[in-house]
Parts: sequence; structure tokens; C-alpha cells
Amino acid sequence: MENVIYSKFSCERKKEFQIVTKITEENNIRHIRKQAVKREGYAHISAFVQNMQKLINSESYKNVNVVKSILTDKSTVELEYIPGKTFEEIINDKAKPENTEELIATIKDFFKNFEVKQKFKNTEDFKSVFGDINFSEDYLCMDASNVDLIFSNVIVSDGKYYVSDYEWVFDFSIPFKYIIFRSIAFNVMISQMGRENIERIYKSFDITEEEIKAFYKMETSFQNYVSGEKVLDYYGRTHENIALPANAINIKKNVYILQLVSGDRIIEKKNFYKDTFKAEFDTNNIKDDITVRFGNGQAVIKLENITAYKEGKAYKPLYKGNDDFNIYDNYYFKSETPELYIKNDDMEKLEIDVKIYYSGIGVIGQYIDKIFEVNEINGRLNNANVELEDVKKNLANVNKELMQVNEDKEKLIKQNGDYKLEIDYLHSKAWFKIYFKMKKLKDKLFKR
Repeated sequence: MENVIYSKFSCERKKEFQIVTKITEENNIRHIRKQAVKREGYAHISAFVQNMQKLINSESYKNVNVVKSILTDKSTVELEYIPGKTFEEIINDKAKPENTEELIATIKDFFKNFEVKQKFKNTEDFKSVFGDINFSEDYLCMDASNVDLIFSNVIVSDGKYYVSDYEWVFDFSIPFKYIIFRSIAFNVMISQMGRENIERIYKSFDITEEEIKAFYKMETSFQNYVSGEKVLDYYGRTHENIALPANAINIKKNVYILQLVSGDRIIEKKNFYKDTFKAEFDTNNIKDDITVRFGNGQAVIKLENITAYKEGKAYKPLYKGNDDFNIYDNYYFKSETPELYIKNDDMEKLEIDVKIYYSGIGVIGQYIDKIFEVNEINGRLNNANVELEDVKKNLANVNKELMQVNEDKEKLIKQNGDYKLEIDYLHSKAWFKIYFKMKKLKDKLFKR
């Protein structure tokens, strides 16, 4: 009997692109299968074998290996299982701020295996998938562009690279820089390295700020092409309480994992196939505090409700999360293992209602960083405004004091003028002159 090790449902796409990916194991042999969900997806499945052949025959891919695939029936393709580590695991081990240069060298060692010689041509096919973005002919491209060359789709075995997923291969030219950008942007660990280090990585591949903006536009158009629905329109219509980045990408997953953890043990695991769900856990035999773990990586979720039951009565337990911040019950998790920590006071049952907005892609970490940057800038502006108000108040006080000084000065001038007039008046009087003559005479007599 086959055991299912991994499954992913890509049902948010257009009908012709909807597939199920499963990794199963039987008698210690693993199988990777991709199956069309609907009849409309048969052509997309059969294209896997065609894409494999394109890459094998490609000059661009002559220095790497391409995992073999065969059609087992009109709805299913099976890919060869290659034992080894994903390149993503290798990257994740190095993705630390202190290892930035080593990380850059590792990524460069990978990408230099691809021959990239063709010049870009702006075609109608390119526009229909990636939008009306004008690149010059100076941009170099592969002769067969595998857009999904992200690190998790590459296996490293015996020192060799194996491209294991080639669902999105296009015959028209696509800037190779975009494929590099996509691989970096979609890595969760890199997204947590901080803005300065991420910029260093992009700069090492001569990817400029303007190019990043263009590539985000390309990615949004590509996701629209796959899903058949404008990403920003979809989220704007369904999620009112969350602010989206301008470069929002449709990164919804279709298998959402929720784990109930106590201590170091996973007590129960539940899978959900919609982004809105209610999970119920029997907690009668759990004595320690409880952790609810969301198993799809970084996330933005709406926590609709948490309810505990004790002696048949419902109440809201005490809890907190390892989120970076939360607004109106929307929780933003940059951590790869988003968790809620719930106080267990002998509860018998736990219910949790959740809405998943985002999960599992490195763009989330960058988005959260942007939010913090904006908040920091706003904080500085607020502080500057407070300081400016203080300066204005101090200036007003100084002006008031200056006015008082001027008034005092005017008074002194007036008083001096009055004294001078009075003295001149006295000097003009005859008796005043006689008085001073008598005083001088008296002084002479007394001196003798």
C-alpha cells in the first residue's frame, strides 16, 4: 500500500492548469506524480514531457541534469525520484546575515551552469503572459525559459544539479535576470535576512531597483495568467481588513496544515483544503499548555475565533502568538513556524476559526519588513513634528521675551530722556547755580 508523504492541490488556477502533486512511497520506492484535476488539464499534463525534451535539447541546460518524466495516462505524469537535498535546503543553511557573501557565491555557482546567450525580443506571447513591459535587446535569455527555476525545484545529488519541476517552460524569450530574481524573492530564509543584505544579493547580480519593480509587475501578470483572475482584484474583493503591498502575488496554497502541539509532541495534525476553516481538537488528556502551529511557513491570517470548553461551558482562553504584529485580529507572521500559545486550564475541547490570507512564500517576509520600514519612517516623522512644535513654542516664548526686552528698552530710553530733561531744567535755574557755588566754597573752607 502506498503512503502519501506530501500532497499539494493547485486548484486556485484556471481549469486547464489545475493539478494535484503527490509524493508517495511503497516498498521503500518513492513516486512523484502530477495529475490533472479536470479534463481541461490533460494538455497541461502532457506538456510536461514536451517541456522535459525542450530542456534536454536546450543549449542553456547542457551543464545541468533534467529529471525524467513519463505519461502514465492522459491525466497523469510521473517524475523520476532523485534522492538528495533540495538546493533550497542548502541555501537555507547559508541564509544568515553573517554569511551573505558565501550565500551569494553559492547562488552564483548554481546560475553560472546555464548558458545564456540569446537577446530579448518583445513578442505578443511575452505580453500575453507577463504584461506589456518593454525590455531592451541587451537583456540576455535562455533558449528555453523555465520560469519556475526556484531553489526548491532543484535537487542536488552527488554534486550534480537536477531540475525536478518544469511545469512552466516558454519558447519565447524571457530575461534571465527575472528568473534569478524570482528564485531569490521566493526563498523564505533570504527574505528574513534584512533589507540591506537582500539588496546586496540583488546587486551582486546587477539587478537594479527599477528592474525589481518591473519583475514584480511581471510576476503579478504571470499569476493572473495562471489563475485567470486579477490578484489585487481578488484580494480587494474578499479581504477588507488587510492592506496589500502594491506587488502582491497570489501565493495561496491549497493544503493548509494545522498542528496541535504539547511540549515537544505533535498531538494531532489536520489538513484543510480551503483557506477558511474551523479546527476542533480534543484536549481532555492534555495537561500542559497548548501550541497551535500553522504548518505552511510564513503567514498572514485572520483569527476569527478561539473557543475552549470546560465542563460543557464555552469560554475564550488566554493566548498569544509569535506574530510580528496584529491588527483587527489579522496576524502577521514572519516566522517560518507561525504559532499560537494557549493557556490550558484543564480545557476539554478547543475550537479555532481561521482565515488564511497568505502562507509559505518569502515575499511575506519582505512585505512585513516594508510595513516596519513605513512605521519607522512615520515614527520619525511624528517625532520630527513633535520636535518642530517644541521649537515653535520655544520660538514663541523667545519672541515674547524679546518683545518684553524691547518694551523695557523703550521704557529705559524714555526714562533717560525724562532724567536728562529734568537735569537740564535744574541747570537752567538761578538758585541751582547759587547752590553749587556755595557747595564749592564750603568744600574749600573745610579742607583748610
